[in-house]
Amino acid sequence: MYTLEFLSNTESHSRGKTINIQDSIARLGRSNNCTIQFGEENNTVSREHAALQQEGNEVHILNLSSTNSTLVNGHPIHGKYYLSDGDEIQLSSTGPTLRFKQNGQSGYKTASANNPATQRADLGLQAVGNKELQGVGGWLKFFCVMLTIIGPIVSLLMLAQEWQTPNLSALFKVFPTLRAVVVIESLMQLGILIYGIIIGIMIWNGNKKGKILAERYLLVRLSVFVVGEIALIAMLSDLPDKGFAAGADSALSTIILQAIFFGVWYSYFKNSKRVAATYGA
Repeated sequence: MYTLEFLSNTESHSRGKTINIQDSIARLGRSNNCTIQFGEENNTVSREHAALQQEGNEVHILNLSSTNSTLVNGHPIHGKYYLSDGDEIQLSSTGPTLRFKQNGQSGYKTASANNPATQRADLGLQAVGNKELQGVGGWLKFFCVMLTIIGPIVSLLMLAQEWQTPNLSALFKVFPTLRAVVVIESLMQLGILIYGIIIGIMIWNGNKKGKILAERYLLVRLSVFVVGEIALIAMLSDLPDKGFAAGADSALSTIILQAIFFGVWYSYFKNSKRVAATYGA
């Protein structure tokens, strides 16, 4: 058994609090599965950030995060680190700090023990930072291609087709509101299109906040289309019943399609192993 003492205040743990650890493996992070869990306010702490394993009278710590470091006495660890009484453990350079209390051997073991794959196998843990899954590839790359290439081409073709609708100019003269609706809808689509291209390029170029950028983009995109289409339906109220019904059906179809788009991709960014390995859980 050993003890961990909290040296910094968090919403979950106050400074000076101690926890006795009896488990052979203790995980530290934001996940509900962790022995010592931190709240979501600790955004530099990964869901499974680090793990301590007891080996006889010794305890070693292992960094599990692919994006955030684990430090012992102010120095990042790169492999198994055997802790000594009084060692200070910090989860990321700006994260919470704990003190380890138990006599033991300090320092690094053999090179094989320092290998991240070997470390995770020893602990029976999933390799969160699996190198094969890190980086912009697979569906994450397809998301970028869709925002920067496929989406713009399809959207511009649809806009061009809409503006080339037969007798559109004549309809504008009879129903001036219709012109305003078409113009506003086109500007709305172009705005989201440009925003998507920027986000896609940033993620494709390896921006470290790619997950946050993508989720924010999806929320903004859904909000703009839902609010925008509802507002446009209201503007069509002076059209004949047949024209209003056609416009309302079109707007409703757009909202449904955007909701499906949002649900699919938002779920992907929340649950994808590649996203977790690339940006942290």
